[in-house]
Amino acid sequence: MGKRLDKNIRACLESSVSRTPDKTLFMFKDQSVSYAQVLDTVNKIANGFLTLGAKKEDKIAILLPNCLEFPYCWLAANMIGAVMVPVNGRFVGNEAKYILNHSEAKLVITSNSHREMIAEIRSDLPFLEHVINIDNYEGEGHVPYSKFLENSSVLPPANIDGDDLAVLLYTSGTTGNPKGCMASHHYFVNLADIQAKLFDLTGRDRVFTAQPFYYMDPQWNTLMVLKRNATLAFAERFSTSKFWDEIRRYRITCFYCIGSMTSFLFNMPPSELDRKHNLRMVQTSGMPPRMHKAWEERFGVPVYEVYASTETACDIAVTDEADRKIGTACIGRPVYYRDAKIVDENGAEAKAGEVGEIVLKRARGMMTGYYKDPQATEHAFRGGWFHSGDLGYKDKDGDYHFVGRKKDIIRRGGENITASSLEQILMCHPKILEAAVIPVPDKIRGEEAKAYIVLKPNEAATYEEIVKFCEQNMAAFKVPRYFEFRDSLPKTPSERVQKEKLKAEVEPKMEFVVCSKRENVAVISLNRPGVLNAANSRLTSEFLLALKQAEADPEVKAVVIRGEGRAFCAGHDLKEDTTGETLEESLALIQELQETTRVIMRMGKPVIAAVHGYALGAGCEWTMNCDLRIAAEGAKFGFPETSIGTTITNAGTKLLTLLVGLGRAKELVLTSRMIEAREAKEWGLVNEVVPLDGLEQAAVDLAGKIAKNPVTSTKIAKAALNQAVNESFEQTLEREAREAILMPIKANSKG
Repeated sequence: MGKRLDKNIRACLESSVSRTPDKTLFMFKDQSVSYAQVLDTVNKIANGFLTLGAKKEDKIAILLPNCLEFPYCWLAANMIGAVMVPVNGRFVGNEAKYILNHSEAKLVITSNSHREMIAEIRSDLPFLEHVINIDNYEGEGHVPYSKFLENSSVLPPANIDGDDLAVLLYTSGTTGNPKGCMASHHYFVNLADIQAKLFDLTGRDRVFTAQPFYYMDPQWNTLMVLKRNATLAFAERFSTSKFWDEIRRYRITCFYCIGSMTSFLFNMPPSELDRKHNLRMVQTSGMPPRMHKAWEERFGVPVYEVYASTETACDIAVTDEADRKIGTACIGRPVYYRDAKIVDENGAEAKAGEVGEIVLKRARGMMTGYYKDPQATEHAFRGGWFHSGDLGYKDKDGDYHFVGRKKDIIRRGGENITASSLEQILMCHPKILEAAVIPVPDKIRGEEAKAYIVLKPNEAATYEEIVKFCEQNMAAFKVPRYFEFRDSLPKTPSERVQKEKLKAEVEPKMEFVVCSKRENVAVISLNRPGVLNAANSRLTSEFLLALKQAEADPEVKAVVIRGEGRAFCAGHDLKEDTTGETLEESLALIQELQETTRVIMRMGKPVIAAVHGYALGAGCEWTMNCDLRIAAEGAKFGFPETSIGTTITNAGTKLLTLLVGLGRAKELVLTSRMIEAREAKEWGLVNEVVPLDGLEQAAVDLAGKIAKNPVTSTKIAKAALNQAVNESFEQTLEREAREAILMPIKANSKG
């Protein structure tokens, strides 16, 4: 473990200055600033914050590009026990407003470049008291930064505990609004300590970062440097054309960057200067495996993988003593304070070589939780383990390997394809600078792959050329069906591709399904009231998409399905969907109907049907798919298929027989008669009957009640009940015994 950790960030800065006051701490552009000079400036700014009324736990936002003032103001906030809130410098008004209001920021430090934006949203920022302008603008309620530098450099003591909040790190918000990860002082000093060990950092080292300070990497870079009294040089922004010049100019010995940056650097034209540097090591996250060996050979420096996240800091890493297993996406083993494992969809630990989700045991040094969002925190740490959403496997030697994001899996027919594996191959094309692959809906195969491609400067390529390259380098079923050339791709502050924005472009717009949320309950409404919500192919596709979105949304704990107008769903719209349909299209529609059943049945969340008016044919089948059914008085259930010359296609015969028994099932199907809600309850087709005006609320209340159960318990219970239908009695006894043993492990908390 080495030396004792500093208690907090203030202690870290003060102790480092006491050791090497005259040594250079920061290098930025042509400026070099010593440790003592940094502390002097930081203390003056901290006193300035105090004069404005800032106190411990107050939120101080920073909306700046990379500049010396950024780390000065961040450290100053932490010196008095206040909380720094970094705001993405590329945000526009509403995006910045959300962060400032959600965090309840009392002060914001910004510059003239954002002055107009702040002025436009100022009236909508009830918590904001002061705006500090580093360009010394004094109008419109701004406080000039220069006034802070007139303060004393002697700072009064502050009582700051290691578990006190230091920084609110807002995630990129790929789904919904960004979440604020609560990072404590211990989070950062602990992260600095392990990274200093992984880099084997000494006072002779010079570290470099080109990432924005509103992202966490330059922050832990700073504290790591303080830990070992090294020097940190940082760029105004990441630039592939300037990067290596800055590495040479500042005589950098090591740096961390994300995997996409290594790709950008490798895809630049080779130069005779590629190996002319002082680097001894590079650390990265997510370097394309096929590029790893060639990257090291070209630039003459070893690259070490590390697995980390904003929520959990540094978790798994390749060390210099280990076999790096270059080219295998090996990310090493858990660092000394982390427990990790690979789990399958049921939460059971996977065997060596089996792909599953990477989960990390909750521990000190991770985020405290998501700010003002206990439900999302509970879901992320369910069962006492942080669920990363990343896929990986552990090999026979105990080393972990990264496979890709769970949500980036493309399910094409019967094959599961990881988007990252396709991207890595595409990035090996000599003309491609950048590639991103997403799933797009397909009626025949479920999903197809679409590749977005950015070419290198002054390069040109054809669709046929890229397809041929793919056919030569990947299995036929993996070749993307769609390609689109782009000048650039949307990025997060950490330079990761924002795939949600790409998916939003191809996602069909909802026309016949309306989605809403009632706290943590998703309400999916079928919306073709003019035809009693009869299910045509468009409604079915949208319903399936809405179900998958609810299944994937971590904020959703339960689902209610209902219909607009006078009915739940009057069945399949045979008139519209049989006209001019090919056999292949008919099969695709049936498969899509059946997929809705699979999604509802497998969903690890309670699904409640709120039924009024008619629930006929496919509509009745959808209600039976649900875990529970609440019906309004007078609601009618039935299967008219036999009387009109068609048949049940959505597992209705199986489910109906299970619910009401074979005799009553035959009566409903063969006679095509409809039964009302009260009779349906007597038969077992409905769980509860309520007045029409209280139907939706009753369903939402029931869903919310079940959602309070531990997530893992509900998921296991649903899976067990569904599985028991197809088991022998002895198989059920055996499975229940296994689950009883595993339950304390899987569900030892409300998560």
